[in-house]
Amino acid sequence: MAKDIAKTSKPDPKTYTTDFIKSDMDNMTFLGNPHIDALTHALQALGAEVWTGRRRLYVIEALMARKIPVTPESIQAYMPTAEEEQQWKADRDRMIATVNSPFLRAGDVTFPSDKAFSYDPHKEPEIARRPKSEISK
Repeated sequence: MAKDIAKTSKPDPKTYTTDFIKSDMDNMTFLGNPHIDALTHALQALGAEVWTGRRRLYVIEALMARKIPVTPESIQAYMPTAEEEQQWKADRDRMIATVNSPFLRAGDVTFPSDKAFSYDPHKEPEIARRPKSEISK
């Protein structure tokens, strides 16, 4: 079905968009562990939400500076100047770099032991306990 849609779907020349093609991406693991994939996805979604709110705040501040009434319509209709767009893009790029910088420090990573790779959250955890003779000292 998806292959048929892909063959017949042509991009709209005005918007450069095409129909959504569903794939099996929901069941794939990219980072070796589905939990890490989920955390990474959540981090990216949170970053998008934070940036959306920050950009909306920039628009509100720009409207207030121009003494334009702040309404949902005026926020949606606001078109930033080239200077504002450049400043906002620089701030967005800084935010992305800050949020994603831990992923770029590959040289600083200490790789986990084989025991960490075989971790199963559904099994009873192994707890290392000191002998009572050591505790009473």
